[in-house]
Amino acid sequence: MSIYKGLWKKEMVMMRGYHVVMLLVFIALTCFMMYQRSSPLDEHFLLDLSTMSMIVLPATLLFSLNMETNQLSMFLFSKLQISKQIQLKFLHGLFLTGIYFGLMIAMAIIFFLFNMTNYTFAQLLKILLATFLFILFISIQISVSVYIAWVIHQWLKENLGFILSIVAVFFLLYVVIRILGSILSVLSFLENVWLVEAKSFVDVPFTIFMVDDQLSLSLLLTFGLILYGFYRFFTWVLVKRVEV
Repeated sequence: MSIYKGLWKKEMVMMRGYHVVMLLVFIALTCFMMYQRSSPLDEHFLLDLSTMSMIVLPATLLFSLNMETNQLSMFLFSKLQISKQIQLKFLHGLFLTGIYFGLMIAMAIIFFLFNMTNYTFAQLLKILLATFLFILFISIQISVSVYIAWVIHQWLKENLGFILSIVAVFFLLYVVIRILGSILSVLSFLENVWLVEAKSFVDVPFTIFMVDDQLSLSLLLTFGLILYGFYRFFTWVLVKRVEV
């Protein structure tokens, strides 16, 4: 546990500048969206702002990985701790996403107190929570894809060069996405195993995980396990095969 505490402290110190930049970006984005609106602020503004949280986790992960290798070069000296470092980088992104969600709840309270919404606070919170759950899942998918691309790039750039490794990364990601699509098609028999009512989610597009207005938790969990398998495999590649 002390190892995790030490790595977490290092992560926070290393990313202080990033936190400041993210705060400034959030303030600027909020002001810009308010300025661009032609109608009064309401729950739709809140939901639009909530969707921006989709980039927090992948952006944090990518920035932290590049900071680690390009500035501190810690991976070169702590090979046995790489898996723990990667876990903390994902947790860091989830932590910031949670803070973003907290800010949205605070804004929802303000909207409710000043009668800026037609919903009750319970309804507004339910819609916000459903939106964030969907966005979080998409954000995790993007983050795992970013992580896979980063590992492959680090693996190939020494042999192929920077440009060719980027091209190879895009090609391999395309292959991975096609494989995932094929796997989901094969696993379609699982979609009716565990269903929950989703009409109350108010236009949250769960797309391929929806079955007759119901959310297929069985398919969602299966896909999550597949993503976790990809994460574990490429972490093994990073530890055993990649010199970053």
